[in-house]
Amino acid sequence: MVEIPGPWPSDIGEAEPFRSLRGTAQATMTGADGRIWRPQGVLPSDPTAGVRVMAHELAHSGVGPFELREWLLPPGSHEQQVRLCMALLDADDAAVARFSAYRDDPAPGTVDFLCCTHGTRDVCCGGSGTSLHAAVASALRAQPVGGFRLWRSSHAGGHRFAPTGISFPEGVSWSHLGADSLLAVARRDPAPERLAGNVRGAVCVRGPHAQVADREGFRLYGWDWFASPREVTLVSEATDAGATTVEVSAVLLGDRRVGVRVVVETAGRIPQPPCGIADPPEVPEEPVWRVAESAPLHSSGGAAQ
Repeated sequence: MVEIPGPWPSDIGEAEPFRSLRGTAQATMTGADGRIWRPQGVLPSDPTAGVRVMAHELAHSGVGPFELREWLLPPGSHEQQVRLCMALLDADDAAVARFSAYRDDPAPGTVDFLCCTHGTRDVCCGGSGTSLHAAVASALRAQPVGGFRLWRSSHAGGHRFAPTGISFPEGVSWSHLGADSLLAVARRDPAPERLAGNVRGAVCVRGPHAQVADREGFRLYGWDWFASPREVTLVSEATDAGATTVEVSAVLLGDRRVGVRVVVETAGRIPQPPCGIADPPEVPEEPVWRVAESAPLHSSGGAAQ
């Protein structure tokens, strides 16, 4: 994530410093160590203070929370932004260490929420996302939530889910947000069933079946689930009806190993017209997924039962 003044091009990869990293816009970039990076722009919080560069990285292999490293570079430091981002892509610890004087990590427990307001890419998020951001920012000014940072962000994917956003450190994509639900994310609402319907999926979980199963784990176990390393196991392949069985397990705080076994099936297909285009020549369809069966896997310690 890099603070980039607007207006942005339709593809944030065409904005600096991202364009200089590889000479062409890319939705994702593969680093020298094989890790996949997604470039994300956020509007500057205080342009006079400098330019923030934030690297949210998986703390371990698999699924789970991210760790944050953050730098505050001087204003107008384009070349330094490029060198720092390139050092991260190259997994060059020595080159990254040269920026140690600019480290500006927030307090432990800080939550970053990226609210997609990228109107030049997606008018759905540009309209509803911008309105959502304004409403929540106003509410937070009246009643602040400590350790919560709200950002106007470049495209987070999936206009049919607008308004959308991504929260860190859990690395979870959220959909169909309203002011109440986004504030509930900020305040870590202790009743996860009130937010489960807004969970689109963890960004590091591959495939819709696993994302639905992971969401079910959040519904059962709450925020500790998203704060924990998790393992995803495909138990059975999709049947003719589209049903797939997935197990997700986690070790929560206190070394309590829990999990969930979920059968995910296709609930149907819905048309996905391009956002903001009247009478498109073709309207693709996408499947809708639902939980057909769900069972918790409980254990006070050791392997899930």
